[in-house]
Amino acid sequence: MLLQIDAYNKDNLPMHEIANRMGISRSHFQAFKAGRKGMTLHNLEKLADVLKCKPSQLLPQDWQTLSASDSDTIITLCECVISYANKFNITDANQQSKVIAALLFDFQTNPTEDDLRTYFKLVSFS
Repeated sequence: MLLQIDAYNKDNLPMHEIANRMGISRSHFQAFKAGRKGMTLHNLEKLADVLKCKPSQLLPQDWQTLSASDSDTIITLCECVISYANKFNITDANQQSKVIAALLFDFQTNPTEDDLRTYFKLVSFS
């Protein structure tokens, strides 16, 4: 996935400075920028903070066709999963992403803590 980094780099920060502010290596950032490495939600949020924009604005243009309510639902769901993961010290971003994908696939837009526990257990075995 190629992120729209250059479009939102209004301060013309060099790559090494963006990476430094995100707390990652320059090579790691270059891999994100080139689409060779996937970006976690956590790093997408960090990047948006550095570039002073919304995380959704960095996504490819063709991904931005969701309605406002769909976008809000997905953001709320992501925040719910991240909050649960933080509460129980689940730091594996790949596992968090799998839970979000599974919840969306099952149309679970308002999961309870029990639902989240179940989904995290399921993806840990996959």
